Amino acid sequence: MAKGKKKVKLTKGEDLLENPQAIADQLNKTELFLEQNRKMVLIVGGAIAAVVGLYFLTTIIHLPEMTRRRRSFFRRSIISRQIVSTRR
Repeated sequence: MAKGKKKVKLTKGEDLLENPQAIADQLNKTELFLEQNRKMVLIVGGAIAAVVGLYFLTTIIHLPEMTRRRRSFFRRSIISRQIVSTRR
């Protein structure tokens, strides 16, 4: 891909946005990296997606149980406050 093209050296203080050839070179480098490491990128991306998916799945599965525990905790705290207030 980038074999026949000249590399553009950026002078000090020159921004990538000011030089379109520098942007093209950077995109070519990125494209070459992705072509060479396609399998590793897919494995890492899939692993990240799997971890995020499992987190949301366990949250959805345990949500009713967590809600039930919160409700029972608040009920017990309200009952204990009523008991303490009647003893005074």
